[in-house]
Amino acid sequence: MTGANLSNANLQDADLSRVDLSGGNLTGANLSGAYLMDVNFSHELFGDMRWDKNTNWEDVEGLETAKNLPAALEKLLGE
Repeated sequence: MTGANLSNANLQDADLSRVDLSGGNLTGANLSGAYLMDVNFSHELFGDMRWDKNTNWEDVEGLETAKNLPAALEKLLGE
């Protein structure tokens, strides 16, 4: 899914484990409860997106090169 435009996508409770989302667009996406273990977010475009305490960010990669990473998410993940 490299370069996928997932802006405003409803990915609530989706299992995206081990998916390569590098270079994609998640602006406005709903990631509430999504399982994101080992997802590659290199050069990903973030923005006004949603997540919650049930969103699993375990071992995600590439956030250091992501664009517009929300401050709250940056704090949560210790980036």
